[in-house]
Amino acid sequence: MTVRQLPAGHGDLTRLVRKWGDANTIGQYLDLMDFILDALELPNGDPRLVTSTPRTNGRYSLPLTVGMRYILAFHKSRESAFLILPRHYERGHVLFESTGHFDALTGERDVPPALGFARNLQALQENEQVLQDWAKAARAEISRQSQSTFRRHHKPAVYEAARDTTYRDIVFYQAFNDMEDL
Repeated sequence: MTVRQLPAGHGDLTRLVRKWGDANTIGQYLDLMDFILDALELPNGDPRLVTSTPRTNGRYSLPLTVGMRYILAFHKSRESAFLILPRHYERGHVLFESTGHFDALTGERDVPPALGFARNLQALQENEQVLQDWAKAARAEISRQSQSTFRRHHKPAVYEAARDTTYRDIVFYQAFNDMEDL
């Protein structure tokens, strides 16, 4: 039998999944994270990348940050995924219940990217144009910073749950079937 070493942040991730309670939505969200991590080609150890489990009373769950901006996050009260997008999306899109744009970062000369909140994660996963536009906006963030100032909050377990479905199954099993406190 092979014993798997669990990544840092495993307990925090499992507690968050248990509290969230909706395995289907979490799975779809992690599939979106897997897509964007693949598009970004950033390894778990890249200093520009942060996957985290913020405090449970925060507005967002399981955010993915590159540099100083969220690329993906789940907005709890809206029950929607938050995505960074090219600027033209701020005028709206059928998949997004609301759109807007980021404020400029200090010293930023480029027009800040747009953002959108999508409730139907399955439809989002099936729309190739939106996925490609999202990837383009996310990749633009890679060159803005050499590292994220939020890196100290990075939880490798979140990255691994997105990238490795076997590990994700372990998290889900422990969150929903294991009655021990983590």
